Amino acid sequence: MTIAGLRQRLENLEGVASIQLELADTGLSGIRVTLSEGADEAMVLERIRAMLVTYGLRAPDQVTGTRAEADDPSDLVAVLSQEGDRLRVEVRGQGETVSAIVDPSPLNAARAVAAARAQLRGQPAPEVMWIGLDQIGSFSVLTILTAQPDENVSVGSAVVEGDWAQALNRALAAASA
Repeated sequence: MTIAGLRQRLENLEGVASIQLELADTGLSGIRVTLSEGADEAMVLERIRAMLVTYGLRAPDQVTGTRAEADDPSDLVAVLSQEGDRLRVEVRGQGETVSAIVDPSPLNAARAVAAARAQLRGQPAPEVMWIGLDQIGSFSVLTILTAQPDENVSVGSAVVEGDWAQALNRALAAASA
């Protein structure tokens, strides 16, 4: 596929107003997206990611940068449970429990856990923009994209080892580092 073809396909995605592709000697190095008014940012980003994966585009083999130390997710415990046709989200720690009842979706659960973690830590809550689950061999990897109140965007991920709530908690801890 040509870069022009990729650009055209990306611009035709619902919610995309315009796309700018940044090129380097090695090929595509970045994408700048302008959203249509009222577009669901998380949904548009997921569609772009899916299209890039479909066409075999991926991150470079070597990624450089520093890794911040995440807070210790073990001092907070997240619990998800069914409450009728809704989802109860609880985060416990430091002798307190923060709970919320939300519509049952992964994005709503992530947003509720993020808000509860922030409340227990006395910090402003990040905006959970996107949540994804990838299968890598026999591992399920949960990835969360957040926008911090200072407008910095960060990502956190965790391997799902049976307990979705704790994977969510670990991924949010990593994103807040």
